[in-house]
Amino acid sequence: MIFTNSFKKTEIRLLIAITILALLFACTNEGERHVVPDDYMTPELRARVDQLKSDLASEATNESSIVERADLLADWIDAYAMAGGEVGIDAPRVRLQATLAPTGQQAVNQSRNVDQFIREFILRDEEGSLGLLTSDTLGPFVVSSMAELRQTWRVGTKPIVTGGGFWVARHFNANWGTFQTENPAAAGYVSISTDDDDAVFERETIMASGPHGGFRSPQPAITFRVVEGELDRGSSVTITYGDRSQGGSGIMTPTFESERMPLPLYVDLDGSSEWRSLPITPFEIVGGETTGVHGFAPSVVEPGESFELSVRAQDQYFNRATGDIPAFEVLLNNEIVATTNAGTSAITVMDLALNEPGVYWISIRSADGSITGEGNPILGRRESRVSYLLG
Repeated sequence: MIFTNSFKKTEIRLLIAITILALLFACTNEGERHVVPDDYMTPELRARVDQLKSDLASEATNESSIVERADLLADWIDAYAMAGGEVGIDAPRVRLQATLAPTGQQAVNQSRNVDQFIREFILRDEEGSLGLLTSDTLGPFVVSSMAELRQTWRVGTKPIVTGGGFWVARHFNANWGTFQTENPAAAGYVSISTDDDDAVFERETIMASGPHGGFRSPQPAITFRVVEGELDRGSSVTITYGDRSQGGSGIMTPTFESERMPLPLYVDLDGSSEWRSLPITPFEIVGGETTGVHGFAPSVVEPGESFELSVRAQDQYFNRATGDIPAFEVLLNNEIVATTNAGTSAITVMDLALNEPGVYWISIRSADGSITGEGNPILGRRESRVSYLLG
């Protein structure tokens, strides 16, 4: 996507907020299908949208029409999203074309984007046109481990004709291991399979940009094109990440935990290279074994007043640890003041109090001394809350 560079600070904040909302809408539970009401628009908006569809059929968007069309398209996208529909990460930015009117070559490029999104939401308006995406391998998977994951897409009301296919994208901030299609016996092998007998895929490379491509510049990305036959309604396609069927070791999972770790997938139904984003499958990544510990407490407390100290067991990447969590001793200025119990919970919250004013240093160690850590220093100060708040 190409957008104007003449942003003011307020427009940049608006862009960031809209993008965050789009990412939140993009993450859905496995197998969950967005069900949009029969008519999620007001009658007035529906009439304007129908006219927009008709206008696009007769004339492409241009510099004279982009502001009006982008504004209406943004209202359409908002209504669809508020009804629970999938909008992807790029569509919400259409609003910028109405607030920051492009000119010249930018108008040409951004008009093309607007028309692409109109065609996309015509498809999204037709329930089932973009099929259904599910996964039987949601996890949990341990950080920085080798795993095999799958996403299966069932063809909906629109087939994938010859020339269409799938873009196996990556989120720029999810550090999965390398994707590759050359060596099925090596790590990171990505494969595609289908139960549609007449469909044949061929691997291609596209240059992709944005959050699901090269964030600063276009980067090579994997696509699978249908070069023979087509994918008919009801057939299914499975993308396997870290395919182990031919001796591969799997794909390396990211180094940070998440309940919704993305593996973005896009579909092109008609060979136009207009990629439609499918709902993000929420793969679960959890922390590894305990290698460290940290404490969190208020920085300033009143002597004699109870306060909470959180003891957090963490793995080598500072995620919450999983598995067996050892017991810990908590020390203030090298004096043991509390202990935690061994178990499976990475976080223990305890109540403590300081007897005297002064500076207190938190240290934490496992019962056998093999794991050690610290917490933030605490200042014990006798001062009323009112005088403290007023400075």
